[in-house]
Amino acid sequence: MVFVEPHGRSLAMPRPNGFEPERDAATAVRVAAAGFTVDEAMATLPGLYGGKRWNSRETGAPYRYRYMAAGDEALTLRRSQMTGFVQGEITPDDDYIVQWIDAGSSVVDVGVDDVQQQLHQPLLFPPDREFVSTATDYDQRLVHPNRNLVHDVAAERYALTSGRLQFQYRQVPSAGAVLRWRESVSAASRALGEAGINSLLWHEATRDVAAVFLRMYRPHADGLRSALQQPWNVRIRGAIEYIRPRGSATHGRRRRSCRRPQRPRPAGRLPTGDRQDPHGVPPRRPPGLRPP
Repeated sequence: MVFVEPHGRSLAMPRPNGFEPERDAATAVRVAAAGFTVDEAMATLPGLYGGKRWNSRETGAPYRYRYMAAGDEALTLRRSQMTGFVQGEITPDDDYIVQWIDAGSSVVDVGVDDVQQQLHQPLLFPPDREFVSTATDYDQRLVHPNRNLVHDVAAERYALTSGRLQFQYRQVPSAGAVLRWRESVSAASRALGEAGINSLLWHEATRDVAAVFLRMYRPHADGLRSALQQPWNVRIRGAIEYIRPRGSATHGRRRRSCRRPQRPRPAGRLPTGDRQDPHGVPPRRPPGLRPP
């Protein structure tokens, strides 16, 4: 069952001049589901991921599942647990999904890449296509940053504003990137529990999660070479983004303006190379010049 809380209290953001505008209140998202039968699980879990052709079964121990989520439309922190087996097709939605398992086993992109998940290792779900995933007796953590949040942070910090962001979901993050990711997610969890979704602390935490996500899975924007994606080339990318929409029109105007005007040809005069007397008599060659 999914519970959506009403708008909460806004947090005043002090300014040097004393003016304190209110931020728009966010809408809380809270999900809590649990059960002890396959039918209960299949009535709940597929709907959370636009699921198709899901199935589940017991694995020997008593079957049970539990699913929890908390956050807002920008970021949700989730946990999924099951004693049993589940398989299903997942459809991309408005979020990017980074997940890892602390127990059990899981295979992502079954029948295509067949990625066997490693314990405690974050893995980005394929963000732009449907895929099949399986999991057995698992304890799974999931972080759902909204695509709009990620793209906003990408534009702010890396000037990636052109085209769709592309991510290599099989990219293995470095140990340092994973550590920074865990710290950022933990800080977001504390901000959610202590200050709530309408606090400045939560707002900053969500943007930090998005920034760390972009460092862990470096994106590529359509039309930009990979070398320009590096953070130190942010000014160059900004210049390219400024010039690109104007380049084709300006280039066309310059080419047209550089064309030499055509002078009207006098009556009876033929183009150079074909000159001859209007009456059909060829011109005389200078003395000593052999014919070709």
